[in-house]
Amino acid sequence: MRLLSRCYGENSLLKRRGFIFLCSHMRARTTLLSHIVGSHRSVCGYAELHQKLRGWPDLVELCAKAEDASGKTAAHHYVLDKIVHNLPIRQSILDRDDTSLIIMVRDPLQTIRSILEIKAGGIDDLEGACDYYAARLVALRELIGRRRGRVFYLDSEALLERTAVTLSALSHHLAIDPELSENYRLFKHTGKPKHGDMSENIRAGRIVHGQT
Repeated sequence: MRLLSRCYGENSLLKRRGFIFLCSHMRARTTLLSHIVGSHRSVCGYAELHQKLRGWPDLVELCAKAEDASGKTAAHHYVLDKIVHNLPIRQSILDRDDTSLIIMVRDPLQTIRSILEIKAGGIDDLEGACDYYAARLVALRELIGRRRGRVFYLDSEALLERTAVTLSALSHHLAIDPELSENYRLFKHTGKPKHGDMSENIRAGRIVHGQT
């Protein structure tokens, strides 16, 4: 009910073009990719919105959260959410024709080392980091199955090592123009605690090649 007034008019939350879900695990460079995608003129949203996806009311809530976080309107844009934890996603959401799913995975050794370095998600021991990583891989595999393979998959390393080719392929998959750029804008929560990557690299506004 509190969002009802935002569902009318030219900038109605109901006028979004579709949804992009970036599904991965912590420390997979998803903050970097979500900033790149979220900076595109056709996209609203750039961060993890912690939204359950059980039906259309949750999608309206997601649009509102994306607007509030990015400062863009959801109307006439694709709405982006980053998902790195297990949240309920109904099959009806995954079956939507206006939904794109990106699956991104990083090398396990580098991921676990990175999780432990900053105690991501409050995880401070090797067993906990391994359990989290393994559980997310199982969840991502299940998502691929539930989408019947209709996903864009990329290794995290490709974003740094094969940037141009990777961003071009992703742009084609999402059917957005112009193509994604390795330069991106900074948003109000960029680099802040509890909003993904807090390193100096994310504040550069571009991909910093050679980062680990």
